[in-house]
Amino acid sequence: MQAIAGSDLTYPYSKHPTAGTTIEVKPGVFWLTMPMGGGSLNHINLYLLEDSDGWFIVDTGLATRETKDHWINIFESQLKQKPVKGVICTHMHPDHVGQAGMITDRYRVPLYMTVSEYYQARSMFSGFSMQSSWISKEFYARAGMDTSFLEQMSSSWRKRMPQAMKAIQESGASQPTFPTGFRRIAEGDVFSIGDHDWQVVTGSGHSPEHACLYCKTLKTLISSDHHQ
Repeated sequence: MQAIAGSDLTYPYSKHPTAGTTIEVKPGVFWLTMPMGGGSLNHINLYLLEDSDGWFIVDTGLATRETKDHWINIFESQLKQKPVKGVICTHMHPDHVGQAGMITDRYRVPLYMTVSEYYQARSMFSGFSMQSSWISKEFYARAGMDTSFLEQMSSSWRKRMPQAMKAIQESGASQPTFPTGFRRIAEGDVFSIGDHDWQVVTGSGHSPEHACLYCKTLKTLISSDHHQ
């Protein structure tokens, strides 16, 4: 990605990979993107970690037909005829867990999440809606927030996520298919994948128990949406 004007940030790649393709950014670490609909936030960054006998997927994209089709293309063209061994979801937001059910069902593999993120996702998907409930409005009002802001957020979400809204409206269930079980990960846990160890580092703010993955030997942090 190109440097942002007025920013000290620089990026090693001039553009992100197109959906359905990957770029190897470190040995055994493959970067891919999935579409996010219109607006400035038009894609999400996801990762494949290569093991000797398969792959771990880090985050999954939205629960749309388009994203599912891109994943099937990845499975058929990018995995070197090796299976998926597990899905690691960093946090509970729909663009990160939307295809978790599809992938774990396809390969019959575990979903790895922190306990807070998993149960937040289960709760959210049991009544997934782009609209703020009266319970939410009362909660934020007691905290001193102007509740009209919630309506502005809903409107902004609908404009940014036209594909997600269309998929939700067409699905009938109004929610992604989400795994009914998971394997818990926590601060300090380690995934040994290929020749490298990835340590789980958790943080809050963006979500309750967001999990990042840090590999000391590769000097690489997969931070997902968590920023300090």
